[in-house]
Amino acid sequence: MSLVSGFNVEYAAGPFALFFLAEYANIMLMNTLTTILFFNPSFLNPPQELFPVILATKVLLLSAGFL
Repeated sequence: MSLVSGFNVEYAAGPFALFFLAEYANIMLMNTLTTILFFNPSFLNPPQELFPVILATKVLLLSAGFL
């Protein structure tokens, strides 16, 4: 093993991959709850069919701040 090999890719593919996946899932869950609790819907009353799209957009914009 070389001292200058850089990041070990095999480390991320092992049993710790589930830890990283759980970490990102936790970030998405917290951003979804934050969006539902604190980012109120628009006063324009968009149709109910657009709620998942609006929610996903707000969650992804909030997630961009963490990454």
